[in-house]
Amino acid sequence: MEHSTVTETKNESASCCGGEKPAEGSCCCAKKCCFPCELTLAFWVLRLWLGIRAVVTGLEKFAVKRTVEVEDEFGVFIEQSTKGYDISGHHGLPPPLVKGLSDQPLLPNFGLTIFDATLGYVLIALGVTLLLGIGTRISLFLQGVLYSMLTVGLIMLNQDAGIAWLGVHIILVVAALCLAKHNKLTVLKNY
Repeated sequence: MEHSTVTETKNESASCCGGEKPAEGSCCCAKKCCFPCELTLAFWVLRLWLGIRAVVTGLEKFAVKRTVEVEDEFGVFIEQSTKGYDISGHHGLPPPLVKGLSDQPLLPNFGLTIFDATLGYVLIALGVTLLLGIGTRISLFLQGVLYSMLTVGLIMLNQDAGIAWLGVHIILVVAALCLAKHNKLTVLKNY
């Protein structure tokens, strides 16, 4: 019974193309211009989400808060805080996290310093390459490695909520890697 369902599905996809075999990554044959298949769309959604997530998270590493005194309508000076972005304000990891991780004997301090100094740049670079479709498999793999490295630090600090959150990111990266063969609109398709 299960076998007949599979046969019917194959026949339906062949009949939509007039008996021709559908083009790879598409629901229709190569002679017809049609919408990409669901798997391509699923990959695009994951690619978009993971790319935006990496870029915005990377940009937030450059966020700085500035406090200025502003005079209100009654002539009273109040402090007003504004958020801005400055390359000199880069902080890959929050200071309390750096302090907690620097006390861990399993993490070398030079590695923590390098990680803290480069995290924002790496996230932006991986996000942009993913959004532009430049070596998407490599970009996804490197994002998975990066999230795994962040997870190690959170495990050492017993940050269970952060560990679970990064686990969700790992699952999304794995799903995107599984769908990467359906990737369209890409540069360096094999990578």
